[in-house]
Amino acid sequence: MDNTVGQESSTIPKEDILLVGFGAVGVIYAYALQSNRNVRVSVVARSNYQTVQDRGVDIHSTKFGHISGWRPDRVFPSVDAAAKSGPYSFVVVCTKCLPDVLPTSTLLAPFFEPPYVETHSQPVYALLQNGVGIERDFYNHAIMKLGNRNISIISGALYIAANLRGDIVEHSEWGGSIKDGIIAGTYRPFWDENPSDWTPEPTESKTLGHFAQLFEPASVNVTIVDDIQPVKFQKNIINAAISSLSAITMVHPSLAFRDDAQEAHLRAHFSALLEELRLIASSVFGIGLFPPENMVKLLDTIVALYKSSETQHFPSIMLDRELGKPMEVEVILGECVRLARRKNVSCPRLETTYAILSVIQYRAISKS
Repeated sequence: MDNTVGQESSTIPKEDILLVGFGAVGVIYAYALQSNRNVRVSVVARSNYQTVQDRGVDIHSTKFGHISGWRPDRVFPSVDAAAKSGPYSFVVVCTKCLPDVLPTSTLLAPFFEPPYVETHSQPVYALLQNGVGIERDFYNHAIMKLGNRNISIISGALYIAANLRGDIVEHSEWGGSIKDGIIAGTYRPFWDENPSDWTPEPTESKTLGHFAQLFEPASVNVTIVDDIQPVKFQKNIINAAISSLSAITMVHPSLAFRDDAQEAHLRAHFSALLEELRLIASSVFGIGLFPPENMVKLLDTIVALYKSSETQHFPSIMLDRELGKPMEVEVILGECVRLARRKNVSCPRLETTYAILSVIQYRAISKS
């Protein structure tokens, strides 16, 4: 199968883009970017570098088809090696956000040190990661290193059903009313302290528009929003409620909702948990963005999706626990709990979920 579908311009040099993190999500987005003939895609594959070098990656996708042995243009074993082969216009981060294991600021440190910082201008950083508050540590590190130099950070909420099963990346559509794609916006510091109306600067809008265009040849929908944080919180609600239960019980959501009596019990639990998350969100963003009826619709959508046969997608946090890997507990649950405490919002169910998964996380980290 042809890896590229766009139109190549002979007069425009290829744009160098680095993607960090070559798991299921990273593979799909790297493949999508390489569909653009005006882009040269480099990836950092830390844990699977040799496999990718030797035989590439097999992709089974309902969108892109079955591709055997696919490779990006360049593969590096580390961020340091990739930084030495720059520059890049964008650094797209698709790793799991694990501040308790490897903060993003540490992962991307070579871009703030010589020789990169002395030789090249800073790229735009696109953080395509789950969770809430994922940008803060990285932004603070960048400001500390760069001083008054501009730092451009795009943050994204991802709707993608991709799992890594052995050496195969399985990719399918979400199904139902949930549409695949990336929702992206410029990171705004102090969003949780000063959530007033905010509009991106013209240069930021231009950068966001260009980022969206990069994915157009692969027909990956990128929606641009003025304020990304409420959107990320909305997506995080699904992970904090539904996915976290799957990680605790090791039961796929589709099985949990198949029995009517069990569904009734779970609906009561999820309704209460969603209300806690809604109150946290309302305390930050205002009740207008998170009215109670939206949580009812969200729960109905998720239950209908998992009761149908349209999705076989496994929550990534559940797969991580199955494999004994560290999970995104802090950014999915911990940050919400900390927001609740700062805003004096009671969230006993969320705190209990966080406490249980924190114990499991401690065991995974101690073994890694």
